[in-house]
Amino acid sequence: MIIENPQELRMDLSKISNFVKNGVVADTNVLLILFISKYIKNCEDNKQHLCKKINITTQQISCLGNVISNFRISRLIITPHIFSEFINRIRRDLKEDYKEIKKSSSDELRQFLEIYTNKNDLIEHNKFLDFGNDISLIFATEEQIKKYKFATIISFDGRFLREFFNDDKDIHRLAINLDSLKFFY
Repeated sequence: MIIENPQELRMDLSKISNFVKNGVVADTNVLLILFISKYIKNCEDNKQHLCKKINITTQQISCLGNVISNFRISRLIITPHIFSEFINRIRRDLKEDYKEIKKSSSDELRQFLEIYTNKNDLIEHNKFLDFGNDISLIFATEEQIKKYKFATIISFDGRFLREFFNDDKDIHRLAINLDSLKFFY
């Protein structure tokens, strides 16, 4: 099931808690927005500059904050492939701020849960050429379902979510499409 509009956010919170209580799988842009928004709070004068360089908007920052708060998401799950994308994107796009952002986010990044995904499994997946490292998010949600019966993923990549999580009959997966929700916050 995919949540893509505010009406769908009004689901029973006890039902949602089953999906989020053991962590939520996060895509690269979620990490970028989370950490850049925290970093921006510490250096308010660079806000517009940093957002423009990394191509994030205040709508995205607000949307992510609201979803994390409203759904009571307390733990994020990453894969090594998503972590690598996050670090490489900061290094590439925020060259002069890279060391400071990396330093200021290191403790929080250590707190994230991590699900290992085998690179060969990624490469062998029939959609690897289309979605690259994001395929690791599929394996992470499958691992969550094996362990806890439920899995949630949050991403700003609506195309990816619709491709892999658009099954209303799947009662074990919840996908939150922040790309469409950002227009409501």
